[in-house]
Parts: sequence; C-alpha cells; structure tokens
Amino acid sequence: MPHVTQMELNTLKELIATEDVNAKKFKLYAQNCSDSQLQNMLNQESQQAYNNVRTLMGFLVQ
Repeated sequence: MPHVTQMELNTLKELIATEDVNAKKFKLYAQNCSDSQLQNMLNQESQQAYNNVRTLMGFLVQ
C-alpha cells in the first residue's frame, strides 16, 4: 500500500462511512416507496453507493 497520511486515511474512512449510510438510506426509502419508478431509481442509487463503498475500500488494501 502506498504511503497514506493519517489525514488521508481519516478522510477515506469518513467517505466510506458516508457512502455506506447513503446506500442504506436509499435502500430503506426504496422499500417504503409505492411509486415503482421512484423505487427503481432509489434502488439504483443504493447500488451505486454500495459500489462507491467497494471502490473506496479498495484504496485501503492497495
């Protein structure tokens, strides 16, 4: 793993936590939504946020 400063590591952890919360919120909103078009959009946003979490986590293991 390339040298990462403590500040960069803290920022990365914060971004991961934020994206994880976003993914969970979008998923919850989708589950409680009655409009199928909006539900699909929220599910897509949730999936994108989970993808972002995986991408950001990848920076921790390089």
